[in-house]
Amino acid sequence: MEFSIGVHIGHYEISNMNLDYQSMVLLVRKRKKCSKDQPNMMRQQQKQKCINDSFNMSKEQMEKLGISELADHDITQVSGGQLQRASIIRALMNHPEIIFGDEPTGALNSKAALEVMDILVEINESGTTILLVTHDVKVAAKTERVLYMLDGRLIGEKQLGKYQKGSLDISAREERLSKWLMEKGF
Repeated sequence: MEFSIGVHIGHYEISNMNLDYQSMVLLVRKRKKCSKDQPNMMRQQQKQKCINDSFNMSKEQMEKLGISELADHDITQVSGGQLQRASIIRALMNHPEIIFGDEPTGALNSKAALEVMDILVEINESGTTILLVTHDVKVAAKTERVLYMLDGRLIGEKQLGKYQKGSLDISAREERLSKWLMEKGF
């Protein structure tokens, strides 16, 4: 079975990068390679279609995540939350079945962290598996399943059930999770 994986990096150091559609397109790898038997013209058309599709997808995703107006901005001209959204878009470019997130909200203020988690919940609801690492109970409470690790060992597992975006029981989920983590030595 072949999986497509998107990687979203929480703490990052990036220089000389713009949040433009073209750089998003460059990160796309073709899923189907052209056969050497295909005429060159057909390969060129297929390559151009892939580029056009990727360009349109990145443009749509930037609009959906509220950063389309930043398309021509330099990386130093955007906020941490906006960079996280761009990272999510990059991770989605190959239509991954799994996205790995390493502290996706770690460097963000509480408002931006909430927005990023809402985006990740929405992506998960659309069928993409999200696997993330966090030390934040508020983030973990929005997941279906929590695995607690200590010193590289799995200490326990907690099933929280499906989180409903905008749910009023988030405080109860956070409290339940916090209590369980305390029992495990968190």
